[in-house]
Amino acid sequence: MAYLQLIDSEPNHWGAFANLGVIFFQTSKPGSEDFLRGIFYIKRSLHCNEMQPIAHANLGNALATIGEFEESDVHYQSAIRYAPDRSDVYINRAILLSKYKGFFFAKDWLSNYQLKFSEEAAFNLCLGGLFLDSGDYKNALALFDKAISLNSRLAEAWYNRGNALRMLRRHDEALVSYRRCLRLRPDFVEAYINMGVLQQDLKQFDAAVDCYDAALKLRPHAMNACYNRALALENMGRFEEAVAGYGETIGRSPAYPYLSGRRHHVQMQMCDWVGYSARQQLVCAGVESGFPTSVPFPFLAISDDLNLQRLCAETFSKDKFPMGEKLAEIKADRRQGRIRVGYFSPDFRTHAVGFLTAGLFEKHNGNDFEVFAVSLGSAPETDIYRSRIAGAVEHFIDASTMTDGDVVALARSLELDIAVDLAGHTMDARTAIFAQRVAQVQVNYLGYPGSMGAPYMDVILADEVVVPLGVETEYTEQVVRLAQTFQINDDQRPIGELQTLSHYGLPEQRLVFASFNTSYKITPPLFDTWCRLLQRAPESVLWLFGENQAQIANLRREASSRGVAPERLIFAARIAYTDHLARYAHVDLVLDTLPFNGGTSTSDALWGGAPVLTCMGKSFAGRMSASLLRAVGLPELITESLEDYEVLGEELASDTSRLADIKVKLQANRLQCPLFDTLSQTRDIENAYREMLARSC
Repeated sequence: MAYLQLIDSEPNHWGAFANLGVIFFQTSKPGSEDFLRGIFYIKRSLHCNEMQPIAHANLGNALATIGEFEESDVHYQSAIRYAPDRSDVYINRAILLSKYKGFFFAKDWLSNYQLKFSEEAAFNLCLGGLFLDSGDYKNALALFDKAISLNSRLAEAWYNRGNALRMLRRHDEALVSYRRCLRLRPDFVEAYINMGVLQQDLKQFDAAVDCYDAALKLRPHAMNACYNRALALENMGRFEEAVAGYGETIGRSPAYPYLSGRRHHVQMQMCDWVGYSARQQLVCAGVESGFPTSVPFPFLAISDDLNLQRLCAETFSKDKFPMGEKLAEIKADRRQGRIRVGYFSPDFRTHAVGFLTAGLFEKHNGNDFEVFAVSLGSAPETDIYRSRIAGAVEHFIDASTMTDGDVVALARSLELDIAVDLAGHTMDARTAIFAQRVAQVQVNYLGYPGSMGAPYMDVILADEVVVPLGVETEYTEQVVRLAQTFQINDDQRPIGELQTLSHYGLPEQRLVFASFNTSYKITPPLFDTWCRLLQRAPESVLWLFGENQAQIANLRREASSRGVAPERLIFAARIAYTDHLARYAHVDLVLDTLPFNGGTSTSDALWGGAPVLTCMGKSFAGRMSASLLRAVGLPELITESLEDYEVLGEELASDTSRLADIKVKLQANRLQCPLFDTLSQTRDIENAYREMLARSC
């Protein structure tokens, strides 16, 4: 090479060493022998002539590439000292600082030069990215807008603008920005993926799948696109395709987070039990290892092990919703006057949360409590339950379009004493709000039946049945127990008009077993028990939700393989809530699920007049029905093993008079038992709030 010949004749020719180093960088892989030789040549050049800003910058880039961050930083600083007007060096140092000192440090340093390079698009883009990564979405957006004003064809600026707008929940504008980015650069894979994620958040699943397809066409091994595509298909109910998508992702990246748990959950929704035990063991082993294997809510139906459930929730909370950057402390001394309680939920609407809590809000003691309902989700103005809740509380706040940070600021301005998360680890939850802390006491209640595994959730509201004495260590929250039952209920729920048996597709003069729990709660051991009950009660049928065609076909096949005629399984459609409650009048006995009991579905059945047979498990989720049955005065329907569950089910099926007596008892208890005494339950909850505040002082 000419440069080597030049060095032979002029051993201190610093320019030859510098150029030779760049050639080696450009023609070799980072960390390779030739790449390291390039570093040697650049260093030799600088030994000959220290005052080379470009050589310092090139060496800084090379060292950063192989992870030598501190030494790289020394050379970036030298490059800046010798050439203080080169914005690219400032940008590269900021990128380096973000890797080894963090986004906040890098942002604060680069911000010092914002005025100096305010008219350079690349500088604004880089600084905006650091603001974005640091969670300051508004300032990030302003910087991306500035970059675009300087160079409207900068695809990365439009992409990051879309990201900032998405985080600001300005969804329509974000979509416009992503589309503008892709017009400028049709091969921008990350833009397709992030646009897909946004459309998935908006429940526009078809459009999301199209985005992921486009990304995978460009980059077939884009694992986040492959995983999210399967998730979108799952949300659309296209379960067979979702299973195939998850399987494809596993084939390419077996250790991809949450993948095995997701695939197993989809197959449970389909009641596809081929390989069930092996899949279940795989998921449980992953959770036990501390790897992010399953999201917490589906895991409640996979394992009844309290320790594993807590580990699953802890791993998920740490991964997705870690403790936020330390904000100003919330003062421990509460101000005088009424206790301020804020309820946070995306589901103040026609939803299980709305069904259960509307009466609570109407019965709260306004003399002692100032109640805020912070709605994190949208609903039509005509939604009955949203209207009831909004009309009942003193302060109803629609925060559905607010960012997490803005909700935190709002909640803190309210000086809440207690913040109640009614969502927990469920769909559309906004757990990041609680990670920033919005009240002195933060409560996990109702939405998620288990520990959230989050250090910022202080209390879980329970009762002595769902969390018996001696298991409190399996909950990261303090356990505060309600006196009667964990579940608030609304005693004003209307029941629709009962239709004929034939209207529902039920045969005349048959014993009707039913289970209107979602399909993923049905497990093979439980279904074995159900089928034996059907065999021993030949005039009986089993009434289930028909949630998807795969589930229906699989359950009919499984029934047939267990000696039960498939036509004895009757599948019901989802109908209006009041009409759903009415059809329980035709049910003789509800068969509860395990390890994940019915919660709202059990109280629905009892409100509708149908007795529920349950088997009490180990976890909160597996003991809910036992709590509800005790509170309605039917403890005789609680068993503690599947064997006892089966025996009692057979006895009740063969003794119709005994079953009729239980239904009469339920009807007599219905309007005077603790379970449906909304006022009494509300007072219990209020007493629990007083206890929490006393503990926190």
